[in-house]
Amino acid sequence: MTGKGETRAHGLNVEAARIALSQSSAGPDAIRSALDTWAGSDGARRAAADRALRAWAATGMRRRSPRGGLIGLVLIGALLGGAAWQTAPQWLSDITAGKAAITGMRLGDGVLADLDAGTAIDIDSDIQEGIADDGAADVLTIQLHEGAIHLTVDPARAGAVRVIAGNVTAEVTGTRFEVAEIGGDVQIAVSEGSVRVSAPGAATPRTSVSAGQAWRGDATGGTLGAIIAQDVAPWREGWLIANNRPLEEVVEAIDRRFRGAILIADGALGDQPVTGSYRLDDPVSALRAAATARGAQVTQITPWLLIVSRD
Repeated sequence: MTGKGETRAHGLNVEAARIALSQSSAGPDAIRSALDTWAGSDGARRAAADRALRAWAATGMRRRSPRGGLIGLVLIGALLGGAAWQTAPQWLSDITAGKAAITGMRLGDGVLADLDAGTAIDIDSDIQEGIADDGAADVLTIQLHEGAIHLTVDPARAGAVRVIAGNVTAEVTGTRFEVAEIGGDVQIAVSEGSVRVSAPGAATPRTSVSAGQAWRGDATGGTLGAIIAQDVAPWREGWLIANNRPLEEVVEAIDRRFRGAILIADGALGDQPVTGSYRLDDPVSALRAAATARGAQVTQITPWLLIVSRD
């Protein structure tokens, strides 16, 4: 049961956030002045005002997530609870995953999908001529808006499967692979079979990615490298495996499972490489471990707002 003190504190958080938002166009000094006037000598109001000021300052730093840019919503969500805000791709997509992965979803004949937490996709199945040798075939098209998807496609399936992320297309007829949006790029990693990647703006528009390889880039082109097959989509087993990945990408993956907002206070800190394995069923502990690896600390402003900064 929620006590009267908790109810009042929640209401004050809401009011402080609204005051901060109302003064946002006037700048930080105006926000601080308005909150100081509102708080007066009331201790509970002062605490709410301080939380709003810290949260607003954090949103002005660097929010490392593809869902960034909604500063007001981040602030409100951080003060009220992470589930209070959601981004447009999640509102509008056919299928979305919340703060936990979805596994074993059948998207079509011979196609099984696992969706990482925070993933949003649209699906379309139609008949197109000339896909298979026998003429018409059922082509399943999946549009990945954010997050990561792992597909297991039965080689016996008659039609192709396409995954579109940004302007990059991965097309297969039978394989196991992952498509993920990472740090503004698209990554396609294959554990079995092969995938044809199309990047229309690249000097070589089409690239074949085989088992044990990963392609990363955008519509203008990408790079092909080796990957351990067992490391493809480790989130299906509840793990985040980082091999010299920027801290910002690690935070992005953890953020998908945290019921709130995670911010990095320093852009240069977000670029620091991290190597390690982290359990995703405890996102706060995973975040602290990854931050510690770079000599950083995690400060909890509210249960729904974490800030990563240098010690």
